[in-house]
Amino acid sequence: MAAHELKKAGVEVRLFEQSNRPGGRVWTLREQFDDGAWLDAGAMGGGESYTSWLGYCKEFGQPVEASKTPEPRPDTLMLLDGQMYRGSQLRADPDAWPLGLADTEKPLAPFRLLFSHLKPVAKEIGEVGNVLDAQYASYDRMSLLEFLQERDTSEAALGLIERSLNYNSLASVSALSALRDATRLLGASGPSLHVVGGNAGLPEAMAASLTDELIYNRELIAVQTADSGVRLTLASPGGLENFEASRVILTVPFTALRNVDFEPAL
Repeated sequence: MAAHELKKAGVEVRLFEQSNRPGGRVWTLREQFDDGAWLDAGAMGGGESYTSWLGYCKEFGQPVEASKTPEPRPDTLMLLDGQMYRGSQLRADPDAWPLGLADTEKPLAPFRLLFSHLKPVAKEIGEVGNVLDAQYASYDRMSLLEFLQERDTSEAALGLIERSLNYNSLASVSALSALRDATRLLGASGPSLHVVGGNAGLPEAMAASLTDELIYNRELIAVQTADSGVRLTLASPGGLENFEASRVILTVPFTALRNVDFEPAL
């Protein structure tokens, strides 16, 4: 998206992709099936509140449709203390929980536990953009773990939340980041949506418009900053390559970015 917008603005761009396909986490599996079936392995859906995504889908001719929810909903399996449990079993008999959850936590575990604590503050915040108001800055100075501990979340519940997170860990994400996501979820309406044929259709269409600018199989190794701009070191199938530019936009996840050498250091 960044490369697409810069190109539209008349900026000369080069887009280096580590893998041999576009999209990153937006990944649709197709070649594994011989009957035209497909499976979204990452970024499985959006909604009517995803206005930027929907705008790009329209711009690149990617129709969207509502995602069907299987009925009855599939059961949840959980491996707890070495034993397998069904979610339906634990909902029917809360006393069967092998963990030290509070009675109020058992009906919510595991997936609604976090949201139950975030929801009251998210409702107070209201619009997603309000997270930038100074009155909420204190939540950015505490970890999500500290936020939950202040709300008397049991240790057992913290453990379950930790294992079902979309973040690295409770201790490494700010409470405000999680509150922003909860606020956005509260503001969502309508059905879950996906691109017809798989969500990877959008980054694939974007990549097709960047044929001359997009280079695959390039892993970022190092970034050197100087007065004249930026020097990148990239690992390619043929060895190391260097590339110089006036600016660089890094869309690399932190889990991978921590392996990149920066000079000067971040």
